[in-house]
Amino acid sequence: PVPARRQRRVASASSLDTENTTPSLAPNQMQTYAEILVNSSKIKPSWITGLSVFPDGKILLADYHNSRMVLYSSDYDQLSEILVQTAPYDVTVIDDSSFMITRPEFAQSVVSGSVVDGRLRLGASLKTSFQARCLNFNEGYLAVCSSSIVEILEKDQEFWTEKNSHSFVRSKFTYVAVDGQRKNIFLTDQKYPEPQLICLSFSGEVIWRFVHPDLNFPTGVAFSDTRVFVASWDRCAVLELGLEGDYHGVIFRDIRYPWTIAVGSDHNKLVVSQHKNTLPDEIKRSVKLLQFECEPEM
Repeated sequence: PVPARRQRRVASASSLDTENTTPSLAPNQMQTYAEILVNSSKIKPSWITGLSVFPDGKILLADYHNSRMVLYSSDYDQLSEILVQTAPYDVTVIDDSSFMITRPEFAQSVVSGSVVDGRLRLGASLKTSFQARCLNFNEGYLAVCSSSIVEILEKDQEFWTEKNSHSFVRSKFTYVAVDGQRKNIFLTDQKYPEPQLICLSFSGEVIWRFVHPDLNFPTGVAFSDTRVFVASWDRCAVLELGLEGDYHGVIFRDIRYPWTIAVGSDHNKLVVSQHKNTLPDEIKRSVKLLQFECEPEM
């Protein structure tokens, strides 16, 4: 990424060729308390690339391979399913009944949506200067990203206005999470040869970078109050960090190739999808709901 005035690299490792390395386990582990099995499609095996949770606990997911959005109740019953003309990749909840999605293969790549009487509806598109792949909303701010561009928008009543935009070189951003209160964003970057998790200020300053053998191929990322969660795909693990980049360790390992993650409505729970081309279809359609074995200390 572009040079920054202040950068701290944390938990760095001299080599990432560490397939047999024992992961660093966090003291407080998560466990599966529920599971959603998305209904199978006659088109293709599912690839659940987007997850987001409404304040009342409803779960919204994007199934990229089958060009569909699916909504589940807080009891994990399917409420609604819609087909999207161009495949949706990521999704983020905006408020009690509205959300936004990305469609990376379409010029108008960011689209708004809403839940009306328990049914999903798509609305107007949001103009961006690039084709967006991932997005996340928090505390009034929306971050929209491609593999190399980050755009931060703020909602002014009914309209979105661009607040900051930053371009990077040699980056391969995968997912983004926003901390609107502190005006920071967290980006998973799969760049070779040193994949990383980056904390970036709204102004474009790289605050810290996390590079570690436990994070050899980062995918999904989520923010919750004082913690950042990141999916380590090839390590089949979910990691936890503090807001200063301090590494707490692996918090969940009972999963097959975690792809995207989202924080639950009570901030101490996670929702995680799984994907690898060689996995059985049933696992690709499985979304795990996680909670801590002990109540986290705040």
